[in-house]
Amino acid sequence: MNLATRIALLCLVASSPAACDGGNVGANVDAAADASQDAAGDASPDSGACTYVATPGAIEFRDMAGTDAVAKLEAAIAAAVPVFQPPAYPMGHGPTQAQGVVHIAFDPGSNEGQGTNALVLDSPIAFPSHVRLEVDSGVTLVWGSTTPGAMFVWDGVTDVTITRGNPCHGVGVSAGRFVVDLTMPNVGAKRFISLIDVDRWLIEQVHTLSEFQAYTQTMSANAATAITFNGKAADACPREGVYREHSNSGSGPSWGPNQIQSLFDSYIADIWTDGGAALRMESGTTNAGPGMYVGVHHVTAEHIFGQNGSYVVSLTPHHTPSDDVHITDVRGVSMYLGLVFQKSNDPTAVPAQVFTNTTVQGGCIIGGPDAQSPAVQGTTVGSVSAVFDAQSPASSITYDGIAVGGTFTGVPGGTGSCTLAEATNGP
Repeated sequence: MNLATRIALLCLVASSPAACDGGNVGANVDAAADASQDAAGDASPDSGACTYVATPGAIEFRDMAGTDAVAKLEAAIAAAVPVFQPPAYPMGHGPTQAQGVVHIAFDPGSNEGQGTNALVLDSPIAFPSHVRLEVDSGVTLVWGSTTPGAMFVWDGVTDVTITRGNPCHGVGVSAGRFVVDLTMPNVGAKRFISLIDVDRWLIEQVHTLSEFQAYTQTMSANAATAITFNGKAADACPREGVYREHSNSGSGPSWGPNQIQSLFDSYIADIWTDGGAALRMESGTTNAGPGMYVGVHHVTAEHIFGQNGSYVVSLTPHHTPSDDVHITDVRGVSMYLGLVFQKSNDPTAVPAQVFTNTTVQGGCIIGGPDAQSPAVQGTTVGSVSAVFDAQSPASSITYDGIAVGGTFTGVPGGTGSCTLAEATNGP
């Protein structure tokens, strides 16, 4: 399913669908449904065109003995031997070495995301180097721990992948994707994946269900981003990776599908969210201090979408320099701020703790009534502006081609005008 179709489907499940297209949701969906599907075979499950060929040599999770999902999955991972040679991924990033493959098959005996197709993971999964995990669409991985943490931690590993297997199941925004359910209440920080020291990696084709958590200054207890990118050194952080085709729903203001604090030499594409921030490149705040993260360097991102949330793209350096970041095609509907460029927390630091040689090019931000403000918890507010530029004088973030439409409560910013159809269905 391509980006245009999925954005239209997100509008269908939004709390106020009219905010997506002024009441013409059906027209958007019909137009998007005619768009071409991804070349990888991600056709709509009900289109009659969906096909799937299992990866040869994969270890099947359901063939493992026992009933505990964590133990079975770790046993399958331990049994996997490198049989899969990864293809070439965008810009030369991603896994390059042979991987063992573990497959979690959809069980036709249960409904999608229910029964045996809902796997409760109550502790982190051991995930060594050279492993590829394929999870069929229609399968949901459910957060089951009563303490904060992550389902998967990639630290000290290389050539690792989590992707979708069979694309022929799922409905709505999760059609053709597997689901990660992070909605268990009263747990605080719940992660799908925590990336730390990981080289040559791939994350793709997943929909995360996030719990709505209000933004507070007590971030350690309330940081509910689905995927985090950390690390304290250029050679000990996420690097040479591909992160793409991740959709998310349910997040509170300022949270969302990701928070990228440390990342080198990687490619990001097709990230979208209903609630929160779609692409959040924000390093440590004052409670973390200088030297905790290494920032974002030599990263290309494209096709970023958010609706009914706080930000489409946030570039917030705090205490960390970032450079050579290039983002294209940013789109939003009813977001509090479209693009956010913040200043350094220490303007006297040497080197300057800012984004340099960074560009944001092309997009459409539509103001609407269903945005999330960090200052007004649990309610919807009007969009303030499409571009909020408060970067430090030492920064060099340039932006161009960000068109606007709809209604904003402040100065919209941006250049030129666009329509809601352009924001949701692409050019």
